[in-house]
Amino acid sequence: MKEVTERLIAIGKHEFHVFANRWERGRTDVIFHKVPRIKFPRFLQQWFFSAMAQRGIARGGFDLVHSHWPTFKADVFSTHGRHTSGG
Repeated sequence: MKEVTERLIAIGKHEFHVFANRWERGRTDVIFHKVPRIKFPRFLQQWFFSAMAQRGIARGGFDLVHSHWPTFKADVFSTHGRHTSGG
């Protein structure tokens, strides 16, 4: 996500906000919002992250929301995965 964000910043004049549990601060022009995380129960982790991120997103009034994680509301979703062979 960091690489995608930095490439988009280089293209134009936009303000970027990142909502995440952690962020490697490389660029000072990215506004980081730490989203709290719960460790247990594991089945609630995704829901809790989505709920906490959505609270911040709703307050921001952003023009576009791009998510790499299933959230309640986003304009663009980027799904990532990998194939693992059994055996």
